[in-house]
Amino acid sequence: MRSMRIAALAAAFAVLPLAVGFARGAGGFTWGQQIFDPQLANLDMQSSLVGVYGYGVSWRGQRTGGFALAVHSDGATPVVEGGFIGGIAGQEFRRSPFIGAVNLWAGMGGLTAGRGVPPEGSFAVFGEITAELGAAFMPGVMLTGYAGLQAMSAVSSGEAFFTRVMYTPVIGMRLAWGS
Repeated sequence: MRSMRIAALAAAFAVLPLAVGFARGAGGFTWGQQIFDPQLANLDMQSSLVGVYGYGVSWRGQRTGGFALAVHSDGATPVVEGGFIGGIAGQEFRRSPFIGAVNLWAGMGGLTAGRGVPPEGSFAVFGEITAELGAAFMPGVMLTGYAGLQAMSAVSSGEAFFTRVMYTPVIGMRLAWGS
């Protein structure tokens, strides 16, 4: 009886690497640029975003993962700099080699110096909803473009939570490795 348990446990551990081999997901680099449109934005920050991310994908195409982003204004007034970490949730659609997805990135971090941000900096929240389209141009390497709406809010003591919301359209590219 004990030898059957040991054999079953050994078989389970032998199958575990195969499960990882068939898992789906990706990770890589992201770059984005805020675009000012007076009808869709409340502030012209001209900020660019760079970061890293990773996510897993269920067999139904549901994405879950995490990211880290750095924000920097490109000489615009106001200059805004900061960074965020957070989570990714989304839905992916694949028709090899093409991929499409709708994503929500939400997180927290900090911002400094700019209109709507105290000069000493502030705790901040971040949200971005995007549509993403792309293709695998090599096995395991995907290049996608995305567009959507991004919002950041500096959070200071003594104020309502979202009194300093800055929102704007965003476009960008993502390079990912995975399946």
